[in-house]
Amino acid sequence: DSPRLTSMRAFSLALAAGPVVGDPAFAIGNGYVGLWSNGTGVEHVAGVFRADGTLGSGIFQMSRAPIPSWTSTAHVSTINGTTPTPSTTLDVRSGAAVTTTAAGAVTCTQHTYAHRDRRHVVATDINCTNTGVGAVEVVVLQADCPALSTLCNTTTHGLLWTRGAAPVPGVECKRIDILQAETEAVVKPVVGECHSVVPATGLKLTVPPAALATRLAGGGSAGVAHVRLISTRVTNLDQPPIQGDIVELAQLEWIGATASSTLFADHVYAMDDLNTAGIEVAGDPAWSQLVNVSWYTLLASFRDDSPYSSSSQGLAASADHGHVTAGTERWVLPTLTAFQPLVARAALQYRVDRSGAAAGNAAGAVPRDPTPRSGLRFPLQSASTGNEQAAAGATDYDQGEIARAFAQHWAATGDTTWLQDQGFPLLDGVASYFASRVSGTGPYHLNHSE
Repeated sequence: DSPRLTSMRAFSLALAAGPVVGDPAFAIGNGYVGLWSNGTGVEHVAGVFRADGTLGSGIFQMSRAPIPSWTSTAHVSTINGTTPTPSTTLDVRSGAAVTTTAAGAVTCTQHTYAHRDRRHVVATDINCTNTGVGAVEVVVLQADCPALSTLCNTTTHGLLWTRGAAPVPGVECKRIDILQAETEAVVKPVVGECHSVVPATGLKLTVPPAALATRLAGGGSAGVAHVRLISTRVTNLDQPPIQGDIVELAQLEWIGATASSTLFADHVYAMDDLNTAGIEVAGDPAWSQLVNVSWYTLLASFRDDSPYSSSSQGLAASADHGHVTAGTERWVLPTLTAFQPLVARAALQYRVDRSGAAAGNAAGAVPRDPTPRSGLRFPLQSASTGNEQAAAGATDYDQGEIARAFAQHWAATGDTTWLQDQGFPLLDGVASYFASRVSGTGPYHLNHSE
């Protein structure tokens, strides 16, 4: 291991999150899917928004679509008939929520993670050890309808989901259709989802006694039982574009992940590759822990092969409806540019790809500036298309933060090809927008400044 990775292992555990839904939780994600560690059963998929209402002119108010996330609800329910209290920490090096549940001679350790390399996969690995003399039964539960009734209602959240046939034993699949896109010209998102099935009475593991054991690394022996539960999701918004039935593709992802004997190891390897660069705080474990947790939270919401950016609160969050704001360029992208410039560039490309909408925003009137302008005005809040999602419209501050992020990226990378093709056209557009609002012959005045 590099010194940095060794340091991350030493300071990797954050403060324990509570075991109850609604308790403090950790964000888990890989830039494609984001969810929480406290078993809420909700996940967000990058780029998948649903309509909350209308903004007029054929534009709908959008927010991140709440997608059912069965695997994230899996947990050890009982050990030998007792209901122990779990504790959860975040291992920032591996990007996994680690839940420990113990009773008597049995300890179960659960790793839940969004696979960094296999972007469509969320998995939870449960390993139970028994140092006692008798076999012990462990029961694993996982929520399903009607336990997650608010998500199972097919119309409440602006989406329609139908169960699909599952010819492969042990898996259940569904198709989720978003009923309304941001505009009629935009493709309506469709999600294919598959997840491991857990019986309503629970998945029962028999943990053998120490006499039928594997030897522990620290000495001694324990009986071992293991189960892995997997969920996959694929969307019609994926890039490069997918070909084939959306549910069948999700099922193929599930089959491939289930068959992998190195699933978690491959995930850790991919995370280690991302973590080789970062910030070190020498001699202060508390600050090192905070910095490493913050760094993982950024990585959990962005990736270099995604055509989408994220809200500054992250992919798992629903604040600001999950919209992209200039807070992303101000608070998030400087750090990503410094240590993972290709990840930052993918998020900047989200703005470049929506320059057409930004030109339309500039040409349109908003309450704070009723005069049509030239150039590019990016929205205060952006969802799928780059059309303005906030009634008040963006401020000058927002345009400046976005432009500064592009200038910072150029300064950090020195990539003249990127500057010519992507960076400068956007900077020129924002500058033209400001220039179109100038009046006077000197001193000059910026009209409707805010």
